[in-house]
Amino acid sequence: MRKLLLLMLCAISLNNQAQKTYYVGHSLVNLNMPFMTNLMALDKNLTTATYRHHINIGTSLKGNWIDTGFNSNLIWTPAIGNDIEYGTNHLSELTNSYQNIVVTEAVPLIENVLDTSIKYAFNFFSLAQNNNPNIKKFIYATWEHPDASWASWRDTLDRLIPRWEVIADGVENRLGAGERVFIVPANIAMARLYDTLQVHSIGTLSNFDDLFVGSNNIHLNYKGNYFIACVMLATVYLQNPLGLGELQAGPYTSTIEVSDPILRLKMQQIAWETVCSYTRSGASCSPTSVLPESVMEKPSVIYRDGKLKIGGVNKFEQVSVFDLMGKLVYQSNNVENQVTLPTQQILLFAIKCKGQIIVKKLVF
Repeated sequence: MRKLLLLMLCAISLNNQAQKTYYVGHSLVNLNMPFMTNLMALDKNLTTATYRHHINIGTSLKGNWIDTGFNSNLIWTPAIGNDIEYGTNHLSELTNSYQNIVVTEAVPLIENVLDTSIKYAFNFFSLAQNNNPNIKKFIYATWEHPDASWASWRDTLDRLIPRWEVIADGVENRLGAGERVFIVPANIAMARLYDTLQVHSIGTLSNFDDLFVGSNNIHLNYKGNYFIACVMLATVYLQNPLGLGELQAGPYTSTIEVSDPILRLKMQQIAWETVCSYTRSGASCSPTSVLPESVMEKPSVIYRDGKLKIGGVNKFEQVSVFDLMGKLVYQSNNVENQVTLPTQQILLFAIKCKGQIIVKKLVF
């Protein structure tokens, strides 16, 4: 009971305190991912969540530090960020107090001199820390362009993990004793999503290429940005993305992502489990994903002795049952309200009734 009370108090404290995040980077930060992350934070009742960023396409940390020319052609819309098209002038913007700062290095990562990456990440962190000594500092570990094949790209992700960690270690050393620099493990999450798709499709997603814009295979589309936003939410805001619904994909689009409920849930699960299992993320959580009760709405569901019974309707248009990896294990159309399932596993299911799809966890 005491532990539960402490957790509740921590959650109340987190929700009430300011949650302002500053992003520094390039097109793998882009305009949409921070926007989606902020919407997710708001959905998690972090009602003070806001953000700003300093973005220069393809630019290294050094280049971003030197180029402060983002104070022209401002697009000032406080609800979505100061000069969201290009970024803010960090020298002036970071005179304000932020609770989180997230920076990333240009890719290919190997082309950046380690000492230079460390120096300029330190510069950004140090400037931000001047105005909030307790600011949380993050290195956003990204991915490379697949120059040869997806298989070699996947190997590169593993090979470069230590290099991202060396950058974080180097900055910690420069900041001094007791200072921590955490890592947003987007690279590891991308690897896990890729590995899953090599085994089977996830809902409507069967091809890894479908997460990217066109054929460039490095810049994420709205669906891919939703996934990385889940990783960012889990790392920076320490919030489990499981149970989040669709949301607006960016400040300049009316597109809603991710509409496929099974894909959405699997993305959320991979993001949470990646962050929880990677110690450098700084998150203290269990990688075991439990679907929150908030996802469970009518109709009622009972699963007992291999039979699935759905109350509230006499007949439904379709039932699809998935294991927790997102693999389809059963599907049938126009069936009655009781179904015998071919498995005893813990499952998720999606029913289609009156044109609407509802995703639930089976109740035992």
